[in-house]
Amino acid sequence: MSKNGKVWRKNGEVYSLKCIRQTINHHSMLMVWGCMSSNGLGQLKFVERTINILKYQDILCDGLLSSFDLLREEGSSIFQQDLAPVHNSKAPRNG
Repeated sequence: MSKNGKVWRKNGEVYSLKCIRQTINHHSMLMVWGCMSSNGLGQLKFVERTINILKYQDILCDGLLSSFDLLREEGSSIFQQDLAPVHNSKAPRNG
């Protein structure tokens, strides 16, 4: 079989072992949380596997608050999120 996954086969060879390449899928997942402002980039937080509201709250308490202290400007700031499901959780939120 060629490196790019294409193979030439004859009629009747669809499931021939010489036309099939065995693969192993590793479903490891790494997510990265980060923030930015007009003053620069904040901290990056790496999350293995999936994220739930408790992990997300921990990231905000640690990553966002420490980044906010470093990047803060005089005046007001706006915190915005994308539409990830964990951002809209109904869990209690700490002010």
